[in-house]
Amino acid sequence: MKKEKISLDLKPISSLTVYYFLTRGLLIALILSSVFFLTSPSISSFLFNPQNPLSLYNSILAATLWILFGISISLFLSVFYSNSLRKSFRLKIIGNYLYYKGGVFFKKEILIPLDSLESVEASQNFLEKLLGFFSLRIYFSNKTLKFPGVEKGLELASFILEFKD
Repeated sequence: MKKEKISLDLKPISSLTVYYFLTRGLLIALILSSVFFLTSPSISSFLFNPQNPLSLYNSILAATLWILFGISISLFLSVFYSNSLRKSFRLKIIGNYLYYKGGVFFKKEILIPLDSLESVEASQNFLEKLLGFFSLRIYFSNKTLKFPGVEKGLELASFILEFKD
């Protein structure tokens, strides 16, 4: 089998982790923290003994530590998820094909012939503009791909369009 020449090998920039943390990670942290917050009364009631006045303080301390533990675990997991999501994206042009890979839990790998390439769009929303990157939308005759985290969006869009027949 002949080895094809790779014309483009693209990974998102690292500031995409911040973007995913602000857009998805904080929601994950909020959900997980609320679970720890809602379970804190059961922790405090488990440790509370009405016969001992010091157990009230211990149960309040235990509930507070439980909530802080939940917040720290949820923030760690949301940063880990955001970084894993950024690292999962890959865009390559191999010969006459475009290879796209992405996803953490639901992985997607697509190989599309460049003959069906129609157009490429570089766009920025407000948060992407603050963080200094673009998102590419690559339109094919039967599919649309979104690739986030590109520094030079317009130059890359025109470079990809050069492969259009």
